[in-house]
Amino acid sequence: MRADGVAIVIGGSHGAGRELTRRLTRAGFAVVVAYTDDREGADAVVDEILAANGNALTVRADPADALDLERLFAETIEWFGRVDVVVRADRLTRPSTEKEHRMDVATLADLLRETSEHHDPYERSAPEHNWWDWYAAYMDARQRGSTPDEASDAARCYMDGILPAPPP
Repeated sequence: MRADGVAIVIGGSHGAGRELTRRLTRAGFAVVVAYTDDREGADAVVDEILAANGNALTVRADPADALDLERLFAETIEWFGRVDVVVRADRLTRPSTEKEHRMDVATLADLLRETSEHHDPYERSAPEHNWWDWYAAYMDARQRGSTPDEASDAARCYMDGILPAPPP
C-alpha cells in the first residue's frame, strides 16, 4: 500500500466530510471513513475510493465514546501503520453556497497536506510527542497569517514549551 499520509475523517460519509474524504484521497492519503449511523454512506464512499485505486476503509466509531475512539485509532494503525491527520467533519457547518463549500473543503485539504509536509522534518528530530499538538500549533499560526516557515517555527516553539526538558 502506497499512501502519502493516513487520514481519519469522522463524518466522512456525507456532506463536507464526504467531499473532504475524496480530496484527501486524490491528494494521496489513505482514508478511514469513521461513521456513527450511516454505514451505507460510508461504504459507498470507500467503494468509490477503492474503485479509483485509492486506499480506504470504514470503521464505526462514536466520537463521544472514548472506547470507540481508541478502537478507531487501533484499527487504523493496524491497517495502515499510522495516523497522520484526524478531521472532525461531523462538526463542520454547512456553508451558505455550494461554491463556498467546495472552497472550504479544498482549503482545509491543502492546509492538512501542507501541515503534514512541514511536520515531517520536526518528527525526524523531535523527542516523543503527540503529533496533533504540533499540527494544532502550526495550523493556528497559518490561520493567523504566518508563512509556512514561520508557522513551523511557531509550532516548534510551542512544542518546546510543552515537552519535558531532555535529561542532563
